[in-house]
Amino acid sequence: MNPIWRLVSNSWHLIFDGDDTLWDCSPVYQALDQQCLDIIQASWPAGTKVDREVLKTARHDCQVALHDRRGHSLDLYPNAWVQAYRWYAARHHVISRRDIEHALLVTASRFQTAQYPLFDEVVETLEELVDDGHELDMLTLGDDDLQRKKVRDNGLSRFFPPERIHVIQDTKGPIMRLISQHGPVGHVVMVGDSMKGDIIPALNLGLSAIWVKNNHPTWMPAKKSPPAGQMITISHLRDVPLALTVLHPRP
Repeated sequence: MNPIWRLVSNSWHLIFDGDDTLWDCSPVYQALDQQCLDIIQASWPAGTKVDREVLKTARHDCQVALHDRRGHSLDLYPNAWVQAYRWYAARHHVISRRDIEHALLVTASRFQTAQYPLFDEVVETLEELVDDGHELDMLTLGDDDLQRKKVRDNGLSRFFPPERIHVIQDTKGPIMRLISQHGPVGHVVMVGDSMKGDIIPALNLGLSAIWVKNNHPTWMPAKKSPPAGQMITISHLRDVPLALTVLHPRP
């Protein structure tokens, strides 16, 4: 698209997050969490129950700590469950078992072959945006092969061809900066569900942002408020076209 045309139009260059913005990851991880908890419970001394909420919190904390140390990897979630199990067993003076650790690794790794359903009206919304002349890119955290598979499985390749999909293992800011160099910064907007991972980095770069606050749990919540900038909060992805009418492109 001609950048000069964009300067005199209301066209936007939208950068979409994938997980929990376009497709729903919660059912997959909630089911796997329960299966991992069942494995630990079955291994526990007879007549006693594990505290499932404490274990889920421990898995979350382990996952965040692992991510902070080495970024994203496919074994992040499975290893977080193993570490949570070891911590919980030591806390209760129970000897951790290698067969249980192996079972947790195998079970938690099933997220790689799961199906991730689109949120309601995603396809219709993307069609409307393309018809209105907006450019679309995807910038998402995760494993490159897995994230691209989610795009293909959900029939989104017509909106996000391979060259428009950017998969990273750490902070999104540097790639946002590169994408925004294809046109005026004032015409670029980040669309995502994560305040920490999507919205704050965009506002820090002077981009606009649409926060899809869908009330899904996030495993990396923001610890600070967003900086000043042009941000719209919506509850459903279908509201993106309307949000764009409120934002003001800047030259």
